[in-house]
Amino acid sequence: MKICYAVLLLFLVSQVSLAQTKRPIGKDANQKKSAKKPVPDLVGLITINPDVIRSNTPITAIIDVVETKKVPTSGPITVYMLKDTSFVHFKFNPTATSIDNSSVQNADWSFDDTTNPHFYIFKSTKAIAGGKMSTIGLTGLFTTTISGRSGISVTILKGSGGEVNNLNNSGSTTINYSPQ
Repeated sequence: MKICYAVLLLFLVSQVSLAQTKRPIGKDANQKKSAKKPVPDLVGLITINPDVIRSNTPITAIIDVVETKKVPTSGPITVYMLKDTSFVHFKFNPTATSIDNSSVQNADWSFDDTTNPHFYIFKSTKAIAGGKMSTIGLTGLFTTTISGRSGISVTILKGSGGEVNNLNNSGSTTINYSPQ
């Protein structure tokens, strides 16, 4: 009987000891679980001024590319802006630092309005600091002979600047227009 109790006691002690020292298979005792490296998250916003437009009215477009996770971007950033040349053709001044009382960083961006018939394309290789933004400014003359509404949107290309959340990469605004 004493041997049975001794074997049972030895078994219980060994189980407790194993439970206290058990390590996941394939893990070194000194290896720590690696933390995920934070990644940036970019959001695209657009503002058109004025938002109620009469024909032959000068207008501006301000695009904000905002980093929301307080992590600096790394790698190229590409932004698409919907193009509707039936009403307005926007112009980009690469040396502009202010448009419509907004500070802009146009010098950090390249502008392509010929490659794609549906979008203006902006590209930058300059990092956006964590929690900061880079702003693009455009000017144009709005002309129309009809009344209506139109949406203008911007979209940040998936993976731009090292970001991985493409659920919030687009922004849009609506303009109302009439001939007079």
